[in-house]
Amino acid sequence: MKSLLSTKTFFCGLALVLLTGMNAFAQKKNKKEKILDGIKYTVSVSEEVVGKKAPKPAEDELYFNDMKLKSDFFDDKYKFGKAGFTYTLDTTDVENRIINFNCEMENDSKDKLMWGGKIEEETIEGKIIWMKKDKVKKSFTFSGSLKKKK
Repeated sequence: MKSLLSTKTFFCGLALVLLTGMNAFAQKKNKKEKILDGIKYTVSVSEEVVGKKAPKPAEDELYFNDMKLKSDFFDDKYKFGKAGFTYTLDTTDVENRIINFNCEMENDSKDKLMWGGKIEEETIEGKIIWMKKDKVKKSFTFSGSLKKKK
């Protein structure tokens, strides 16, 4: 009887440890996924053109929220709404936290806007490619800084 009680106690304890560990892992994963949650950047977007004068850079605000990226400029002017993004942490630089991200947005015309960027501390930079029917329509670069809360 004592052996049966010890076995039950052991398995109950083991189940408790496993459940606690899985819960802690799930919480850590959620924190990692939300690393950019609620962060806004003010950026300048410049169209890359060849052989003619480039248009004046556009001012934009980028929002990272709920694992989606939103661009005020491209949403307001071209109807590219917010879209999911992926990111990786670059661990080669131990002094600075560097985050590389990618995003693909689509508008009602089925055009695609592909973002690739790098966030280092409070700065952001990258490239945007606008695809129309699998051909490059336009390309842009962007750079800016963290929008400070007032």
